[in-house]
Amino acid sequence: MTHLEQLILDETRDADSSGRRGRAKASAAAASEPVPLVTSRPEPLPYDVGQHPQDYVSVGTYWWPNPDTSDGRPLVHRDGEFSPLIDRYDRPRLDQVFDTIHLHLLVALGTDDPQPAEAAAAVIVGNFIEPTTRLNPNLKHTQHVPGVDTGRLVGVIDVSIRMPAVLDVYRLSRHLLPADVTRGFEGWGGQLLDWLLEEDVRTWHESAKNNLGVYYDLLAESLARTVGRVDVAAERLRFCLGVRLPQQVDDDGGLPHELKRTRSFDYTTMTIWGFVRAADAAVELDVADWASLLDANAPLRRCVDYVYDHLAAGPWPHDQIGQVEVRNFGPALALINASAGAPLFATDAISGLADAKEALLKVGAHPWHPPQLSGAVLAALREA
Repeated sequence: MTHLEQLILDETRDADSSGRRGRAKASAAAASEPVPLVTSRPEPLPYDVGQHPQDYVSVGTYWWPNPDTSDGRPLVHRDGEFSPLIDRYDRPRLDQVFDTIHLHLLVALGTDDPQPAEAAAAVIVGNFIEPTTRLNPNLKHTQHVPGVDTGRLVGVIDVSIRMPAVLDVYRLSRHLLPADVTRGFEGWGGQLLDWLLEEDVRTWHESAKNNLGVYYDLLAESLARTVGRVDVAAERLRFCLGVRLPQQVDDDGGLPHELKRTRSFDYTTMTIWGFVRAADAAVELDVADWASLLDANAPLRRCVDYVYDHLAAGPWPHDQIGQVEVRNFGPALALINASAGAPLFATDAISGLADAKEALLKVGAHPWHPPQLSGAVLAALREA
């Protein structure tokens, strides 16, 4: 069991946890909402990309309609500014599918009530198993740019940013689900893993020099551990920490491809969180050890120190659209401290860093990506 999984178990079983109480209320509120993504599209997709009706389709995150043309084409790229087209495609609904499963399974771990597990099973069946409504296990049409392409591999991040967190909780709670549900979901996951490992998909991501690469590794290894292909998981983690990580970290600890973005703090902390999660899994599989990963000169320690030292010294010195959300750095520090067995980083020394358990147990993959749930469910989640 990874340190992250142990922290999840400990918190979900803490009877005094206000987060546990809030999640239980939210799970009950969400139990009536197991709508399959492919049947809940509010309208036909705006552009035909040649997709099968059960393919997942999304649009480029930062690609906006052109204000100077009647049809909005060619689209205009605005880095860091979320396109109004996003909501017309599948990403918000897929996020809700993942976050609803995540929510139900977190609650199922801490209760004797079978209802949360039954609710999770209903969402899993509708979106990943039932032949007429399940999503096809590929990501061919992610983050396409209308009028330019029918999908781009950069869009694998749509799934890799959220699904590993769901799979963490799924592995801990699958004994609570019916055998046909786990068999079907893991069969779907194995097919998606096969697609991710196709040569063109794998080689493109292995050459990625930013967050897209580490989150590809994280999705592939998490799927592989879930479906019992531990050799694949180990291979991806060795590449992630042994090849990718040293390539992405400058001598001073900065992540240059993230620091040049208009949301430099968001992308830097998101990328570090990916590497720390990968490190946690790698230690569990005996392909890495925390002592080496956290050595003062190791690339993982350097990039964590880079952010921590800048936050301790004063304002974040790089471009950042909107507020610098310091709490986004909390999960990485909390997991490092838990894994190291000692508080290497004082999370109370910098204003805004979240409590360790609170940071790690939020529904959703990362603080930068808050829960995508209905208004009623979010209200219940926040009551406690």
